[in-house]
Amino acid sequence: MVNPKRLILTRLREGGVISGQELARELGVSRVAVWKHIQSLVERGYGIMSTGGGYVLEEDGDFVYPWEFSNPELVHWEEETGSTMDLARERAASGAPAGTVVAAERQRAGRGRYGRRWETPPGSIAATVVWRPGVGLDRAWEVLFGAGAALAEVLREQGVPAVLHWPNDVYVEGKKVAGLLLEVLAEHTRLVWASVGIGVNVHSRPEVPEAGALDEWTGGRIRRVELLEEVIARMRLMLGEGPQVVRARWRRVCGLWGKRVVVEEHGKVVRGVAEDIGRRGELVVRTPEGQGVRVVTGVCTVEG
Repeated sequence: MVNPKRLILTRLREGGVISGQELARELGVSRVAVWKHIQSLVERGYGIMSTGGGYVLEEDGDFVYPWEFSNPELVHWEEETGSTMDLARERAASGAPAGTVVAAERQRAGRGRYGRRWETPPGSIAATVVWRPGVGLDRAWEVLFGAGAALAEVLREQGVPAVLHWPNDVYVEGKKVAGLLLEVLAEHTRLVWASVGIGVNVHSRPEVPEAGALDEWTGGRIRRVELLEEVIARMRLMLGEGPQVVRARWRRVCGLWGKRVVVEEHGKVVRGVAEDIGRRGELVVRTPEGQGVRVVTGVCTVEG
């Protein structure tokens, strides 16, 4: 079933004036129904003007409403929420299908790793995607790493020199522009669902040191839904190709290789040169003594 708002916007974005009668015919509804949809879009921030011959889109915007997505029925949107991860967990537990997206314009209590707060100002991507990969718990890392590799690849194709930092951050020229978070539910050793939270500073950034926004490199040309859908599509294909592909593509866009790093893990500190990732996403660090240490989890920072 065609989403009326999506069809109206698609036609308006083609340019020029389109009549209410023509829109009504395409949608199979009355002109009054079209007018109500137009009014709703105007209230949501779209600059749609009524002329003698119909409607024209004079000012567009970069919105993350469900009808901006290719499959609006899979999208749950909130103007403001505590955390999209919390909402996604509820939906996953209720049987939400793979590919379900929970998005918000603003998060009050977004989470990073170890319960750290992740601030998401308006103009960013604050979304969580539900997956049902049908694999063992030992392959849950693929969802997180697949999301990171997909995001970095898409940004690079947009001219943004993005690199990954183990295990879940995206940096551009020393500034953090995105972070990812994984949450899973397993029965015995099999994944029931996995949700990956994706936070990207697109048009704005939080007021914290070393944060950046993509607009600094793109001049505002990236549209949030287009970026998110491309990441999801690429991630789906990557996960379907298996762990070796995920690992290889993550390696290619990682910015840590050959750099001196410090990894703190439960009070233990590992120092050395970042060398590789292992079969399950663990970071391999070559210590000054020449030992290859595999770090499963921890906070990784670049020295200097």
